[in-house]
Order: sequence, then C-alpha cells, then structure tokens
Amino acid sequence: MKPFSFVKRLIWPRRASSLGRTGKPGIPGGGEDIVRGKYLERPPYATPQAKEAERDLWSTTGGQWGKPSRPDSNSPPRRSPFGAMSQEKRKILASDISTSLDRNLEVVMDIFHAPRNGGLIIRGIEVRTDRGPVRVALVYMEGLIDGDTIKDFIISPLNRLNTLDKPVRFGSETALQHIAEAQVYTARKYSQVVMAIVEGECVIFIDGEREALTADTRAISHRQVEESPTEAVVRGPHEGFVENLRENIALIRRRLSTPDLVAERHFVGARSHTPVDIVYLEGVVNPKLVDEVRKAIDSISVDLVPAGDVSKWLQPVKWFPFPTHITTERPDRASAMIAEGHIAIVNDSPNVLLVPATIIGLMNSAEDYYVHPVPASLLRMIRYFAFFVTLYASAMYVAITTFHPEMIPTELMFAIASAREIVPFPTAVEVVLMEIAFELIREAGVRIPSVIGPTIGIVGAVVLGQAAVQASIVSPIPVVVVSVSGLGSFAIPNYDLSLFARTVRFLLILVAAIFGIPGLTLVSLILLAELFSVRSLGQPITAPVIPAWRRNLDDIFLAPLPKLTRRPAFLRTQEVRSADERPSAETSPEGPAPANEDEGG
Repeated sequence: MKPFSFVKRLIWPRRASSLGRTGKPGIPGGGEDIVRGKYLERPPYATPQAKEAERDLWSTTGGQWGKPSRPDSNSPPRRSPFGAMSQEKRKILASDISTSLDRNLEVVMDIFHAPRNGGLIIRGIEVRTDRGPVRVALVYMEGLIDGDTIKDFIISPLNRLNTLDKPVRFGSETALQHIAEAQVYTARKYSQVVMAIVEGECVIFIDGEREALTADTRAISHRQVEESPTEAVVRGPHEGFVENLRENIALIRRRLSTPDLVAERHFVGARSHTPVDIVYLEGVVNPKLVDEVRKAIDSISVDLVPAGDVSKWLQPVKWFPFPTHITTERPDRASAMIAEGHIAIVNDSPNVLLVPATIIGLMNSAEDYYVHPVPASLLRMIRYFAFFVTLYASAMYVAITTFHPEMIPTELMFAIASAREIVPFPTAVEVVLMEIAFELIREAGVRIPSVIGPTIGIVGAVVLGQAAVQASIVSPIPVVVVSVSGLGSFAIPNYDLSLFARTVRFLLILVAAIFGIPGLTLVSLILLAELFSVRSLGQPITAPVIPAWRRNLDDIFLAPLPKLTRRPAFLRTQEVRSADERPSAETSPEGPAPANEDEGG
C-alpha cells in the first residue's frame, strides 16, 4: 500500500476483495478431469460455476482421494501433488486398479521411478486360501512408516491365516477384518494408492482384487513436548507445540475437551502436499472468518510451503510490515483464543497462527492470566512503553541533539557536547553505527551454538561498547540510548511485532537526521494512518480500541477473570457469552439469548 493511499480510498471507494491471492492450483486429482488438465488454467473459486464443477467432480468420482478436505459431502477434493506429471501418467492415475498384482506393482514402480528410487519397498506374502495360494504385496516408502506397526498389525495377522487348519476364503474384505491396524481404507484408483504411499501409509495389493487396502502406519517421530524457548513464563504451563501435527492438535484438545472443537484438514503445496489444520470452535466462531481462511489456503499454488506456513497467503503483500497474525508456541494461549472465537492454523511446526489479530493480542502475554490483574495491567503498560521506546528513543535523540538542543537541560547539553568533542562523526552516524552493532550482536547470539550464545552476546556488547567509546568512535550517551532501545525490543512479547519495531526505527532515525522533530511527526502520522488501514481477515488491527467496542474488558488493563465472560465483540461470534453464562431458551424468562449484534463505540 502506497503512502496516503487511505485518502484515495476515501475519494474512490473500491469493492471489498476476497481474502488471499489466487493462483493456479495443482491437479485436484483423479477422474477424467485429471486427464484433460482443465483445472490447471483456472484460479480456485474464480466463479460459482467453477466451484460447482469442482464439487461435482468430488461427488461423481466417489471420493477418490480417500478423505475430503472438509467433512461435508460437497467438499472439493484434496489438492494433488501430481501437477507436473505427463499426460500418460495422469491417464494411469485416473484409471481403476487392475486385478493383476503384477500390473499394479508395475504401475506403482513406474510412478515412483523404481528401482532407481531406493526408498520404495515392496514386500511379498503368500496366503493359503480355499482357492490356493494368493499373492499379497505390501508397498510403502522407507522412513515414512513404522516397521513395528507393519510387522505386528499387518504381516503377523496375514501369516496367521496360513496356520489355520481349514483354509479361509480370502479377499479384500477378509483382509480388512484380520488386519489389526485401526485406520484401514479401501482404494479403487491408482491416484489413491500413490497418495497413500507418499503420505506414509502402507498399501496392500491382493492378486485378483480390484481394490487395495491402505493402512495408516506412519511413523510418529518428533521432539518431545517441552517448554517454548521464545515464550517462557514463570507462572502457567510449561508445554509448547512440537513439529508434529497430531501432537499439536492433541495438546489443544486436552484443554478444549468438547466435540465442538473442529480440526479441518487441508493440504498445501502442489508437490509437498503438506497437511494444515484449521482449528475453531463450532457454534462460537464466525463462519465468514472460517470461509476466508479456507479461500486463502485453497489459493496456495506453489510447489512447497515451508513447514506449512500459510501466513503469507492470509493477507495481500504490502510494503507496511505490520504483522496481521499472532504466532504462538503455547497450547494454553492457542486454546484460550480459540475459545474466544479466533481461528488457529496448525501444522507440523511449533508455530501456530492465530487470526484475526489485533494490537492488543500481539502485546498480550500468556502469563497475564496467571497473575493478579493489577500487576498484569502494569506489565502490559510497560510493554507498550517498551514498544514506544524501541521506535523513538534513538530517533528522538538524533532529532533533539541535531536540530533542537534547546529542549535539553543546560547541564546535560554541556555534558553531551564535551563527550562529543573528540568524536569525528555526526550524531546520526554514531547512532546508526551502534544500532547496526547491536543487531549484529543479536543475530550472532542467535546463530552461534546455544552453549556460548548468551556469553558472546553479553561479552560482545560490553567489550564492543567500551572499546568504541575509548576509541572515540562514539560518545557514551548514544551507547546508553541504543541499549535502552534494544532492551525495549526484547520486552515486546511477539517476535513479528518486535521485527516491525526494529525495522521501522531505522527509517525514523533517517528522517530525524534530515528533518528533525517535524519530520518525525509527519512520518508518525503516515505510519498511524497506514496502521488504521491494516486488516486481519477483514477486522481492523486496532480493534477493539479503534473502532471502540463496549463489550471488551481485556484491553490494556486486564479485568478480573470472573468478569471476562463475554467474548470479544469485534469477532462477531455466534455466542456472546461463555456457554456456562448464556441463559437457555427454556430457563430464561426473556427467551433465547440474543444474537451478537455489532456494538461500535
């Protein structure tokens, strides 16, 4: 967004655009449409007709991807990672499984480039049946499966059939009954088989059967649940999210033990096929917000989304780097915000995204709710002061000492002048050098091994600052100012917001060195105007302060927890109060609880 663009919008208002960016999706997968490739040329949900055609494809092909991306029957199919395959392979993927075991193994080996691809494992078994020995083949990817699960719950039950006194009639239904693995599905198309293999499942081919079985044998190996390194607290739980989607969802469900908690599975990346869950509280969340998140995720068309991080697609790209989502590694905070009506985006990453975001939410800490409201409110005020100091401490020092020395007390001005007599650089250059040095120390402390990182940071800051003063490169006062500004950035609880403050302060220092306080004032007004235009899922980032909402007691000052029974009104949730506080239609003399109407201040 260009500067002063808000003035243009006031003069020429434009229609509200749908959230997210549209692009060319991957092949939805299966059926005749995979052969034609007609889904390659249209943006997702570009027209109602295109969306209806996608739903028709899902209903007519019998759910060839096994499980829909959303639980309702009209859900579109999952995004396919087969977008770059040749037309011949697309035609094969769209076809049904053959009754010949040799043909099925030949197709799978050709798709996975075996035997050059050493990761594809094929294990053959013979089962004694009433019609003679029947060949069975287990196909899976090495490293993605749990070997003990395949051995104990698939191979052993099948081998046990050979020890029976009387041979049984063997087929896919018999195998389904004897396999001890809980999650077993049937697959009738090669596209389903290939998708199951790349997701870490074991595919069971039976000679003479027109369908295969897919068993969930994925290896669950991840870091143990431990305290979040970036959101450590004194009071409260010390659990943090890990690099496993199932474990992350389980951490949330342990705190929100209700059937209304919905974890809606989506897949992103045309090749990576990374699972991403949209987690919300059904009956509480605003359905329009959920639809916007779905559209944003379905619009992702790149090959690989690193760690499933979909934050770049939740908002159009802008030059103004203010965060429009809240990132947390704490399950208790994510659960609390989901209960309020927010939406969590969970993936195989310890960072969970929460939308919509506000400045209040970005500045809050999970520890606020485990201490008394009075000290919690004081700590919040300190954080806002730290944010202001990070932005303006260095810039104000440059502006005052360069253009407005009359604002400084006389004794202090003489001290600053005497300290700068032997310094060859202007004040702005001093401050910029110290800011760059501070950022170098910060980045070095993050990148070097954790054992010596804190030591290098502390020693480097002390030694570098003292050496710079003794070498007459900078005066002592800029060292103090830059140090206070750096400490303020550490007090900001949200890392993305801290990056925003650290980036913008260099702009403010440049403006202060050229124009002084009038320039700082003008640039601050421009930044404030841009801040008012920032939206997170269509909600103002400055809510619930501007616009003011009367139904919100969790702003800068924290109210006692028993008073926080109303959900934030700017979310427009379906339930105004917590479930235990909302009167029912049978018990309330006034009838059912009213809907959540808009209450702008």
